[in-house]
Amino acid sequence: MENYYAASTSKIAGLYAAYQLKANLNLILQNTSIQTVSDLQDSIYKTWSGKGFAQSKLPKITEVFDIDAQKNLVFKPQLISIFDNLSHGNENGSTPIILCGLHFIGSCMLDSGLLNSIKGGVSVRRSYGDITYNLKKFRQVEFHDSPFNKFASHNVNAISTNLFFSLLAQGRLISKPDSQAMLNHLDINKGGCITNQMPKLLEALTWRGGFVAAKCGIFTEYLHVPFYYKDDALEFCLCILTENDKANLIDELASDIFSKIILPSPLGTEQVFSTDLIETECSSTQFYV
Repeated sequence: MENYYAASTSKIAGLYAAYQLKANLNLILQNTSIQTVSDLQDSIYKTWSGKGFAQSKLPKITEVFDIDAQKNLVFKPQLISIFDNLSHGNENGSTPIILCGLHFIGSCMLDSGLLNSIKGGVSVRRSYGDITYNLKKFRQVEFHDSPFNKFASHNVNAISTNLFFSLLAQGRLISKPDSQAMLNHLDINKGGCITNQMPKLLEALTWRGGFVAAKCGIFTEYLHVPFYYKDDALEFCLCILTENDKANLIDELASDIFSKIILPSPLGTEQVFSTDLIETECSSTQFYV
């Protein structure tokens, strides 16, 4: 399985890690007498520092969460807005990465199976730049001594990226509500994106009026479009990873595959076909359905 420089596609790692952090800390919060986010952070830092983690590397809990009336951690409103604009600039994409920390993000990718130490997958070893959040400036972070330095600083492969969207679609990444929330953030009308460099694919996906969640990645010769599609008759995930300026070729292939998934039956009704896995590799291109 070939790994690619992810460009912005690996920003999904920061989004997922933020939701996993919320789930983990809520379990702790519900089983303690802690009443404030500050006290929760102090308790967590004491435990993690005792295991050798520098506080500067740990998630910035007080910057991420509030506590509601039911004693549940909830994201700060400004962070929800950033999630809903994840593809609108590198600062938005970098915010959950910097606030969650690269070590925690790496552990989430490994625990979920989205990253394999040998085969690679979805990983982030560097933010996409500095950020200003809550009127505070945070510098770019980088995991210099990562055990995964053999992979790109922003890394993806087709199987792991497709798995991410598949798990969200199945409601199996953390929980069904959390999976749906992440899909909603990645709605192409919010924080998701499908590049206009693939106009035929974009037209094929939008003419039916279905829901599309996606996270494109664009950098020099790399162009990636993993996405989830659903309407009343059809539901599928597709991951397109390309290198060497293959956008036009892949646009043709993608729209062609999409047109063949739904075929008119003799009775004039739509017939939906599903496939477990289709792989096509052609000149540094991966294509997974």
